[in-house]
Amino acid sequence: MYGRLPATAGCVVLTAASGTLGALMPDWGGFAATRFLTGVGGLGTYMCSFVLAVEVVRARYKASVGVLSGIPFALGELLVALEAYFIREKVLEAFGGKN
Repeated sequence: MYGRLPATAGCVVLTAASGTLGALMPDWGGFAATRFLTGVGGLGTYMCSFVLAVEVVRARYKASVGVLSGIPFALGELLVALEAYFIREKVLEAFGGKN
């Protein structure tokens, strides 16, 4: 069983399993190990999906598809920054900081 599709499916399973296990880890070492595995699975999923997406389009559209495939990641990073900006006061209040 070779190819990018089985590799992508395996990486998705690795990401889901290690992410779920990470939420249940009682100690920091186990949590760090599962987060590492989550990152490995996430990177594998992204890389395999990127190659699959670029392979199936005509040469004329390869650059556009390659660039467009990175937009969801950038939007996710933007969302994290916005969430951090809007919850900072609540976090400061929870830990006794200034308003």
